[in-house]
Amino acid sequence: MTAVIITQSQRSIDEAKAWDDVSSMMSQLVSSSTAKVDTLKREFRHGSDLIDGFGKEKESLHKEAEEITSSINAKIEHETNALQHESEELADQIRAVQALEEDVERETKLAAEIVEKRREVEQNILTYKAEAAEEVGAIDEIEMRRAKQIPRIRREFSMYAQMTNIKWDYSHVDALAGEVSLPHKFIHRRFSIEKDLPEFEIAEQIWSIIEG
Repeated sequence: MTAVIITQSQRSIDEAKAWDDVSSMMSQLVSSSTAKVDTLKREFRHGSDLIDGFGKEKESLHKEAEEITSSINAKIEHETNALQHESEELADQIRAVQALEEDVERETKLAAEIVEKRREVEQNILTYKAEAAEEVGAIDEIEMRRAKQIPRIRREFSMYAQMTNIKWDYSHVDALAGEVSLPHKFIHRRFSIEKDLPEFEIAEQIWSIIEG
């Protein structure tokens, strides 16, 4: 009986010792786990801080990038508008220069036409002057002939007047005018004949007037 009690006591001692060892081991494990957990927590907090910092930095960088992009876009829009305005002004200037060139070309062509027309007119004037000189010469010659013929015609008409009782009216420049008196026939007629008619026809008209 005593041996059994001793045996149980020894077993209890061994179990207690084993439990202490297990408890110590568990305590060490828990302590180690707690340390690891604390380390992990610290690392997690540090990671979270890094993530938060990175997020804030990323947000700041994103905001800065947006500001830079907005500024660049504004500059691009400004330069584009300025370029478009300059292009429109340049296009207007080009159109104005083209219109001026067309006007110059048109005026140059017109001036050339005027010069050519003036040459033609001057040549025509020379031709007309020559023709006019010829006509004036011919007219002068005709007038000279008429002037020479007038005294002869007047003498002849004077003779006709004596023979036919014709009284001439020399106040008419462009016509042969006068009156015929035939007292024995009780005839008294006035007449006017164009000077430009042939002499034969003038004589015929006078005799026709005399004969009635």
